[in-house]
Amino acid sequence: MSFKKILIFIIILSVSGVLFAQDFNFREKKEFKDAKAFPYDAQFSPFKKFFALTWSDNRIEIYNRSWEKVFQHQGSSESGPGKVRFSPDGEFMAFSRYKSINDIGIVQLANMKLVQVLMGHSDKIYELAFNRKGDYLASAGADETIRLWYFDHNEFHPSQVLTNPFKGYKSLLYGGLDFSFDDQFMATGGSLQLDNGKHLKKISIYRISNGEFGDNEPGSDFLFVSKLINKNQ
Repeated sequence: MSFKKILIFIIILSVSGVLFAQDFNFREKKEFKDAKAFPYDAQFSPFKKFFALTWSDNRIEIYNRSWEKVFQHQGSSESGPGKVRFSPDGEFMAFSRYKSINDIGIVQLANMKLVQVLMGHSDKIYELAFNRKGDYLASAGADETIRLWYFDHNEFHPSQVLTNPFKGYKSLLYGGLDFSFDDQFMATGGSLQLDNGKHLKKISIYRISNGEFGDNEPGSDFLFVSKLINKNQ
């Protein structure tokens, strides 16, 4: 598929009076254009101080409230586009595929400086997520692992590695990653490749206890939800 021009719009939502559907009015606030790449991921920081955007050529840009570009990084286009996430306190931004397919760059937003590069995955990183408290960053990759990074003394440190809980399947591609609002659970979705070439959609939920994430070993706090996802379920 060829793209002559790809647009991404920032919309302002205005609400007046009592909250009803007909009270919502949308107007265009900002337009981004690029003739060679398409937008892949976009996030507002907490308190809406910054807006981050990743492109298909593995470029990441950060804009301030005046829509001035305050940070840009061009990674290898062969690595493909990455994900971007802001820490809940608005102090840091994490983005995947900084220099390669399997690393994470950490930007300190106060000075827009890259302060850390996290290494550990052996294949492409698909998903990133901060917990609500901001003391954990989770990353899920094509190496069939979820890696937890603990934030302490202004740095992220390797904390725990969770391996593919779906043993007996050929491969697992993670398609989602998030924490519950009370930080007691972490959920991830995945697409499992079966021997017949078909894919099975699965969701695994991890309980967080005493700073540790349960796994699928007997007697652990691992909770597992298995369901074939189709239009009827």
